Amino acid sequence: MDRRKPYLIWRLSATTITAGLASFVAAFLPLKTVAATVLAAVGDLGSTQVGATHVASLVGSASWQTDYVLALGDNSGSNYMPGSPEWDDVIGKRYGQFIQKRSGAGAPAYPQQTSEVQRFFPVVGDHDRDLTSGSISGYLDYFHFHTTPGGSAGRLPDGVHDDSQSYYDVALPIEGGAGSVHVFAMDSEAFAYSPQSRASRIEWLRDGLRNSTATWKFVTMHSPPYSSSLHNSNPLYQLPFQQWGAHAVLSGHDHVYERVSATNAGEVDMPYFVNGLGGSNIYPFTANRAPGSEFRYNQDFGAMRITVSDNEAIFEFFSIDSYGGDQAANGTLLDSFTLSKNALPTPPVLGADFNDDGLVDEVDLSMWRSAVGSNAGGDANSDGQSDGDDFLTWQQQRSNFRPDHPPTLEVVPEPVSLACGLQAAVALAIARRRPSGPHQLTAQLA
Repeated sequence: MDRRKPYLIWRLSATTITAGLASFVAAFLPLKTVAATVLAAVGDLGSTQVGATHVASLVGSASWQTDYVLALGDNSGSNYMPGSPEWDDVIGKRYGQFIQKRSGAGAPAYPQQTSEVQRFFPVVGDHDRDLTSGSISGYLDYFHFHTTPGGSAGRLPDGVHDDSQSYYDVALPIEGGAGSVHVFAMDSEAFAYSPQSRASRIEWLRDGLRNSTATWKFVTMHSPPYSSSLHNSNPLYQLPFQQWGAHAVLSGHDHVYERVSATNAGEVDMPYFVNGLGGSNIYPFTANRAPGSEFRYNQDFGAMRITVSDNEAIFEFFSIDSYGGDQAANGTLLDSFTLSKNALPTPPVLGADFNDDGLVDEVDLSMWRSAVGSNAGGDANSDGQSDGDDFLTWQQQRSNFRPDHPPTLEVVPEPVSLACGLQAAVALAIARRRPSGPHQLTAQLA
């Protein structure tokens, strides 16, 4: 069964569908006043703090008109088990309107899940996984399976969903347009801890991005490729996303908001977002600022609103207002970034990618060595020869991604007791000193 079909019929005009389907759409989707699709992105939302509730209120507010939620990991606070009421208490009460309810016979009820179709697309975070066994059984039970234990049918889009990993992709229609936004939900945790299957996941993502004809292509994951906070940047996740066709990468894990514009051997002004202010304790920034970091914020909780049309994608970050103050329904716009379809950055040509897999790596170096002295196979600079100059080109274009980069095994502890109290007091005091307006930037590169 192609699980993408429900998403493709949601936005058909009422004049072209039956009266019954029109009634279904009217009953289950909010009335839209803008001709665009609105995605809400929120990370590290599995918290019992009141700030998490206010972020969810912002995402579900009438002013946002959210169509779909992209959850960027750590959906649970501590790897909740299958059937645990904590899932509904922490996630369901806040985002249940977007989560497809179970339909399996005899399935334990999660009463807070109320959507008839899936409008909530999560990725696995480190707190969604058992640190000893690596199991994500509770995550799959709540978001995917129709029954306990899970069968073959599920509520998330088709992909790979088993006890140790969950990754998939889904194409969502652009309302009022002819195109779509294609989301690739990557399991960064399994990617780190299962190097033996890393190559197959790279192939899935690379081929999916290259073959997709969607207007916009976004990658979501939990661990950030680039970050200026406690987890820092990680070369393990610095894949050539732009080379493969992605337009933006969204992550969480660090409980901050940061926008990075990455320019390296394989990318030009590629936007990366760290968005982990969904309600868990806020992290500080470190002195090790990520290269290309253009906007940083860690004074209060918040979420991203991404508005996509056929012509542009607008990425906005909103903070809540002093833990749900007078303007909590609307939030405060702090950062705005626009990608224009007719002026997207063009990734550089990688002449040293001899096997055309999007990576300039040791495989290409081996191919160059075999071709030295000939006029084919290792000519990276297009001078008709495979020589030492091509090795220098390989060095310059070598991908940031390192498949043997060790994962970060330590878990950043949450602030506790006095430290937590001081942090909350400082955050509240700073939050009252709002900037005069949002930081805005539009990508207009030839």
